Amino acid sequence: MEGRSFVESEYQTLKELIGITGLPRAHWFCRESNYDALVIDLLGPPLHQLLQQHKTFCISTVAYLAHQLVHSY
Repeated sequence: MEGRSFVESEYQTLKELIGITGLPRAHWFCRESNYDALVIDLLGPPLHQLLQQHKTFCISTVAYLAHQLVHSY
């Protein structure tokens, strides 16, 4: 992985995992000078934002999220 940035590695990984439910699709990667740019799909609001809106998650939501995380690999 020498010579690759974290962002470029993420792009390559997403390209290899294309079609897996729950992962964003990588559309574009570019390196310009010292900067990396990666364009991916937005799958929805971040969990942090949802938690701020709702103050807490019910147990069924936590169980659903755990199920999604375990079965995404």
